[in-house]
Amino acid sequence: MKVRAARFCIAGVIVGAVAAGCYRQVYVYEYADGRRVETNYPLNDSPQIEISDLKAADAAGQQFTGEWRGEHFQNLTRGRMLMLSTVSDAGRRQRHMHITSQEIVGDVGGRTFDIRREPGTLKFERTGDAGGRVTLSLDPAYLRAIAEATGQPTTPEQNLSLFESGLSLAYVRAIKDAGYTLSLDELFALRQGGVSAEFVSAVKKAGYDFKPPQLINLSRNGISREYAVSLREAGFKLSDEQLIKLSRNGIGREYAREIRAAGYPDIDDIIELSRNGVSRSFAQQMGQGGKRPAKALVELSRNGVSPSFGDAFAKIGYTFSDDDLIKLGRNGVSASFAKSILEAGYQFSADDLVELSRNGVSSDYAKKIKKAGYTCSAADLVALSRNGVSSSFMVALHDENKPNLSVDAIVDLSRKGVDAETVKRIRGM
Repeated sequence: MKVRAARFCIAGVIVGAVAAGCYRQVYVYEYADGRRVETNYPLNDSPQIEISDLKAADAAGQQFTGEWRGEHFQNLTRGRMLMLSTVSDAGRRQRHMHITSQEIVGDVGGRTFDIRREPGTLKFERTGDAGGRVTLSLDPAYLRAIAEATGQPTTPEQNLSLFESGLSLAYVRAIKDAGYTLSLDELFALRQGGVSAEFVSAVKKAGYDFKPPQLINLSRNGISREYAVSLREAGFKLSDEQLIKLSRNGIGREYAREIRAAGYPDIDDIIELSRNGVSRSFAQQMGQGGKRPAKALVELSRNGVSPSFGDAFAKIGYTFSDDDLIKLGRNGVSASFAKSILEAGYQFSADDLVELSRNGVSSDYAKKIKKAGYTCSAADLVALSRNGVSSSFMVALHDENKPNLSVDAIVDLSRKGVDAETVKRIRGM
């Protein structure tokens, strides 16, 4: 319902006995169309004024006149707002604003009272119990200052919007002093978007050159001026969307700065590394100055490949890829094991080292076989070890004057229990 359109009354407080000695308070509202509403609480009892038919009285739109109606003024206390509504186009357009008690001059129950804001003054004249005539007078000096700041004279419609928004000259001048020359509509958008002059000034001084829609986007997404400035000071040149992405992913200035210093300036890389728990020190030690891709760095970190792990293999002469290091780490192959295999005379791949380690082939076993004159692959060593072929058996079978038996043949002899002396006699050794 619209309160002004209703003929309602609280016909006294209806008190009915609910139980012996118990009562309840009921509010009864009767409407002109015959409807009757009973509630335990009063309907909207906020103090309110509705202004209709507000039209410009001059060509420049510096003065407007119209009609007003109001109600519930008795509820207007110092801490309560007055709801002021303007209705135009036969009720098709409505705009609302909240008026503080400090903006009201005079007694709202008296014959005249004013609502004063920096842009101008609304003067109310009571001609009946519920309302009367109203005049809005814009401050010419205020309008001149706005035109000077924006470089454009204001229109009558904009003058109304200035009063409704209460746009302060201090705000407009602060935006201009920050280096922006904006239209009035852009200033309205900034103010309505909750963008403070301090925010605009700070990001401009930091070196950003955001347009009003970008400033509004930052403000709506909770980007503080301290956050935006700190990332700029850390060396980043970011768009509004990049700032928002970093903030949403909990990226602080120090992390972003140090990851960038480690060779990863790309925003998506920084977010990827942060999401996967890659520390700043890990990125610095393992990133190779950014040459190692962020995804590879994540995989190394996930699989527990420490900086010292990779360094240890490099120091003993191995050149392993990231995938190799991950395989070695996952399978518990230590650099000391790889070194002992190397010292035994073998240059094996990461896959070979994994197979040797998995199958318990010791470096001592491999060394003795090598020393006995056999050239074996990792698969050969695994096959010999799995089948219980001892290094002493291999040494006994070796003869410098004859070719070595194949691994398969040696395994077959061992399985059949043929000793080395028998083999030698057969071979005429």
